[in-house]
Amino acid sequence: MLENNQRDPTLSTLTNIALALNVPIGILFFLASERDELAGMDKELAGELARTALELLSEPVTERLPFV
Repeated sequence: MLENNQRDPTLSTLTNIALALNVPIGILFFLASERDELAGMDKELAGELARTALELLSEPVTERLPFV
């Protein structure tokens, strides 16, 4: 239901999802952002964050560092 915008997850739910994926919660927020929400962000920084996020998410979970 989250993907259909039918629920607003709590911070604890998002934290649990980030922990399960072994990624920083900020990555989830960044990847879920709409383009207009990032309008004030430097485009180079946004691109670098996107590349880093995708690289991080493409690594096998066993190779990631724990983010607590």
